[in-house]
Amino acid sequence: MKAVVCQTDIFWENAAANLDNVERLVAAQDDDVDLIVFPEMFLSGFSMNPEVVAIEQDGAEIERLREIAKRHSKAIMGSLPVINRRRDGSFSYVNRLIFIAYDGTILTYDKRHLFSFGGEDEVYDAGKGKCIIHYKGVRILPLICYDLRFPVWSRCRGEYDMLVYVACWPDSRIDVWRTLLKARAIENQCFVIGANRVGTEPTAVYSGHSMAFDYKGRLIGAAKEGVSDCFAVEIDASRSDSFRRKFPALKDADDFSIDD
Repeated sequence: MKAVVCQTDIFWENAAANLDNVERLVAAQDDDVDLIVFPEMFLSGFSMNPEVVAIEQDGAEIERLREIAKRHSKAIMGSLPVINRRRDGSFSYVNRLIFIAYDGTILTYDKRHLFSFGGEDEVYDAGKGKCIIHYKGVRILPLICYDLRFPVWSRCRGEYDMLVYVACWPDSRIDVWRTLLKARAIENQCFVIGANRVGTEPTAVYSGHSMAFDYKGRLIGAAKEGVSDCFAVEIDASRSDSFRRKFPALKDADDFSIDD
């Protein structure tokens, strides 16, 4: 599978402008690209104003992303603030990762670890379950930004080949971002992609440092620092499988369960 990471600047709380940029970037990729990964909240920026920026799961923004994925025969991944409507008529807001395949299939994951330091837990609801995406021979576990700090949630038990973190990770803590991405690759013996943004928001500055590691923690791709940039990586799950068989460290990991 060939994946492209798009490290973008994001127009603040402007879904229309960001959708135009997404379409431009998707159209610019080579025909053999299978998956394009965008940062966290890539249509709005990391906004704590969900009443302004949250979209409907079946709304016009998602439909346009489906059309873009279908037109260019590529899957698209990134997170969005979404209105979570319940059967009883009530609703809340979630930071939801959306995976849209080129055939229109949509899979989702709601961010479990909300960034309380920035007030995210006050306006969004935390997710509970994981989502394993099976795509082009690769099993993908998608997670969102702050999830990166909590390794128990991402512990591999042989159920995935690649971790994908989409993020709005500020420059002030960028060393942590780089270190933990590599650690997650080593400890889980898996490929890891980290898609971060660049640019500024009312309360943060972002320098990117989007990157990808293989199952040994070796850097296999990186974006240019501080600017909008895209880079491609090849993901071959058979290589990580072979390494896990040769060095089966995961079988010695501590057993545990997570209570929601």
